[in-house]
Amino acid sequence: MLKVGQIERTEITGYSSEGMGVCRVDGCAVFVPNAIRGELCTVKITHVSRSSAHGKIEEILKRSPHRISRSCPVAKLCGGCQYHHMDYQEELYAKARKVTDALNRLGGQSLQTVTITGGDGTRWETQGTGNREQGTGTEETDSSTALRSAQNDGSVGSDSLISPVNAGGNAAAVPAAEASGDVPLRGEPVPAAVYAYRNKAQYPVSERNGKPVAGFYKNRTHEVIPVARCAILPEIFDQVRDVVIRWAEEDRVSVYDERTGRGLLRHIYVRRGAVSGQVMVCLAVNGERLPREKRLVHALQREIPGLSSVVLSVNTKNTNVVLGDSFRTLWGRDWIEDELCGFTFRLSPRSFYQVNHDQAQRLYEKAVELAELHGTETVLDLYCGTGTITLALSRKAGRAVGVEVVPEAIEDAKENAARNGVENVEFFCADAGEAAKRFAAQSAGENAVGADAHIGPADPEDAAGKGQQAAGAELPNAQRDLIDGCRSCAPVSDTLNGNGGTDPSTPLRSAQDDSYAGVDVIVVDPPRKGLAPEVIDAMARMAPRRIVYVSCDPATLARDVKLLTDRGYALTHAEACDLFPRTFHVETVVQLVRKNPIE
Repeated sequence: MLKVGQIERTEITGYSSEGMGVCRVDGCAVFVPNAIRGELCTVKITHVSRSSAHGKIEEILKRSPHRISRSCPVAKLCGGCQYHHMDYQEELYAKARKVTDALNRLGGQSLQTVTITGGDGTRWETQGTGNREQGTGTEETDSSTALRSAQNDGSVGSDSLISPVNAGGNAAAVPAAEASGDVPLRGEPVPAAVYAYRNKAQYPVSERNGKPVAGFYKNRTHEVIPVARCAILPEIFDQVRDVVIRWAEEDRVSVYDERTGRGLLRHIYVRRGAVSGQVMVCLAVNGERLPREKRLVHALQREIPGLSSVVLSVNTKNTNVVLGDSFRTLWGRDWIEDELCGFTFRLSPRSFYQVNHDQAQRLYEKAVELAELHGTETVLDLYCGTGTITLALSRKAGRAVGVEVVPEAIEDAKENAARNGVENVEFFCADAGEAAKRFAAQSAGENAVGADAHIGPADPEDAAGKGQQAAGAELPNAQRDLIDGCRSCAPVSDTLNGNGGTDPSTPLRSAQDDSYAGVDVIVVDPPRKGLAPEVIDAMARMAPRRIVYVSCDPATLARDVKLLTDRGYALTHAEACDLFPRTFHVETVVQLVRKNPIE
């Protein structure tokens, strides 16, 4: 049995799902931060649990060729990034293996390899133990081709290399010394796209030595680590932070203390349109007003190019949630615009919008490709947010329907559709599970307000934050019944745009079979927790020909893939997309096809 303080000589054989190195000591898995597979280290045990242990590197006896010096001086303290100590090639390997391992072990698959798109647009492929051939130079885009399988023990640490699939995107790499300060020890050059990619930042504010500071939380704590320059943020974000902190110090603005619930300034929230260059500054405060608000606005106007919006978010609750429920515009508009996939989107402070613009566009284009639309199908987009994927799908679909639980996001989605002149979309505000159940009832020809009428909350007060009011064109009876059963938010507009939007008399129906009243394709992009069981059951009842699943957590994706394959679907395509370079997070998109199509 391992003991705290014990020091062992061991080899790092792979990575955990959170980016730590993994080794085995006396048959026990030990997780070691800042380690790289293949390294021989002396490791000191720092924590022991029933099934695993944690340790820290005392000495690296054999250094990995992928190790580089960190571009961020506080990377080991800050909880934001996990991979600053390795080159990008090894980071992509770790992420691709993370997705493959999850789908194999938890999803019941037998995949040898998963392609991953790096932050610069280059597509890479891990070469598994059963396949030593080099990349062919051709891109695998035929979603009808089943994923290759081979005998694979699912080990994250298998002796695999990574090689480029094709030269798509900007594959040019800059010397690591020029990429925000990385100086390679032996590692590969780091692409410039790995840095300054985020379009949103949230700086928690704290007090240190009697002065306000802003930075990021130390890993697994709420201790704020001041960061002079964050490598994955645009420099202008740190400039905004500096302006606000200087104003707070000069005007003696109190800082929120979560232990006592006192103090005013909680978070500095910054968002910028990657294409538009418009900048939004939103301050989350424990109160209704700020002292000398105009002075702050003038300072931001003077020093921040592209400033378009300064907003106050009132958050007086004792909670970890950053933004409050009410907002007040101090200057400019309460929104900014950006362009994605050829559409213009309006973004309010609470709008969901992927933080990596270029990678999000590649991810959504792949999702549309996997939907295999031909211009006549009906596609249902659950968890649609502000309608980014829905609008992208609308170009290829006959009809696209978006569902989202956040009323503000649905309002943004409708405005985005109207602004872009898209008329073959409908949006309504509903919980994904409730909506999916009722669409399933409609598809099965059941009475949507019959046996399932209890799905909607009995009391609107019990469904706060789960708005359910229809937000598209006037809906057919079955869809009106769907909404009536789960109505709880204030009404949003009755029509999609001034011209009435889609034809209100058109029911949802299959493009291939007019007698089949349902959806042809379902696209889901759920939160990290994945799909609720009732959503999966309802999707299976709707029996769409294809399901496209976009996920930010390979583990919950794999769990849901297993549940869907148990309900008559087959996984036909899976690939990863790195929207979060230098962190352990990764996006995945998969396609599932119904094994026995309804003719």
